[in-house]
Amino acid sequence: MKKDTWSLGLSIIAVIISTLSLCAAFYRTPALGIDYQGIIVGILSLLITILIGWQIYNVICIDSKIKSSLKKAIDDQYKIIDKRTEAAKEEAVGTSLFNVGQAMFYSKFYDLALDNYIKAVNAIYNSEMDNKEAHVEKCFEKIMLTIEKIKIQSYRYTLDENSLTSYINLLLPIKDERIIDIIGFIKGFKRKID
Repeated sequence: MKKDTWSLGLSIIAVIISTLSLCAAFYRTPALGIDYQGIIVGILSLLITILIGWQIYNVICIDSKIKSSLKKAIDDQYKIIDKRTEAAKEEAVGTSLFNVGQAMFYSKFYDLALDNYIKAVNAIYNSEMDNKEAHVEKCFEKIMLTIEKIKIQSYRYTLDENSLTSYINLLLPIKDERIIDIIGFIKGFKRKID
C-alpha cells in the first residue's frame, strides 16, 4: 500500500511540473502555431499516457487479487493443519490411554484399566486414525474383558458421581450396542458417599 501512495504522489507531482512547464513554454513562444504533426504527436502522447496509466492500474489490481488469493490459500492450509493436528492429538491420547490401560490390566488394577480403556475408546473414536474401527473394537474387547475380571473378583469397586457422569459422557457419543451394557455395569458400582 505504501508503494501505491508513493506512485500516486509522484504522478501528481509529475503532472503539476508538466503543466507548469507547458505554461512557461507557451508564455515564452507566443508565435507557436498549431499544425497537424503537433496534433498527431499530442494525441499519441495522450494515448501512451492513458495506456501506461491503465497498466499501472492493472498491476495494482492484480497485486491485490494475488494477495487476497494467497491469504485465502494460507488460511485454508492452516485450517487443514489444525484439523490434522487435532486428529493426531486424539490418536496419540487414545493410543497412550490404551497402553496405560493395558499396563493396569496386566498389573490387575482392573478399575484403573477400565478407566483408561473408556477414555481411550472415546479418544480413538474421535480421531481420524487409519483403521479406526479396528482400534475401537479392540478397546471394546478390552473393556468387556476388564468388566469380566471385575465381576470375577468378589469385592466391589467404588465410583464417585463425577466419574460416573464422566464415563457416561465419554461413552454416549459412540455408536455401539455394547455401550448400554457397559453403562449398566458402571452404574452398578458402589458409589462413594461425599
